[in-house]
Amino acid sequence: MCVLRSLTRSGSLGNKLLQDNKLDNRLFSEQPDRCAAVIGMALNQLHLIASVLAPYMPEVSSTMFRQLGVDHVASIPDVWEVGIIQPGHVIGEPKLLFSAIPTSKVEEWREAFGGEEARRQKAEEQRKAAEKKAAKEREKERKRQRKEQDKKEKAVSEADTASGSGKPDIEGTADQVGDIAVSVAKTTI
Repeated sequence: MCVLRSLTRSGSLGNKLLQDNKLDNRLFSEQPDRCAAVIGMALNQLHLIASVLAPYMPEVSSTMFRQLGVDHVASIPDVWEVGIIQPGHVIGEPKLLFSAIPTSKVEEWREAFGGEEARRQKAEEQRKAAEKKAAKEREKERKRQRKEQDKKEKAVSEADTASGSGKPDIEGTADQVGDIAVSVAKTTI
């Protein structure tokens, strides 16, 4: 298993330990022995995390050891047991291990250090933006064509209305129109 995954898993289990035991002032006042056991286990787990982290992030590991109030000796046991930090041990001053990333730097650093996943995500966003733009242009063209068609239909309608009854002009006499109707009727029978 990858070291980073092991550290993440160990940290998650430590958080779960604290949450499951509801580590707060109430636990401290109502069940002091249980509270001490939970804190002792969590501190020992932090020592293990600092030890595993030492080869990869030595400064962070040293800071963790200093805050735990122990020597800066990374020891990774084959089998972990609670006991390196004993009850009554005085811990050091707590400090943040990592500083907050300034909002102004997030995008810059994501671009610089985000790796392949960040590049894929950016390419996907650009592709979606291009698709959206193309769809908008197609819709705009469709509306333009529809407007043009409506204009043509309106012009034809206005021309028909202007010529008289709104019906197309049929040249010829009533007898000629009747003869055409009879001729059409005979051919269809």
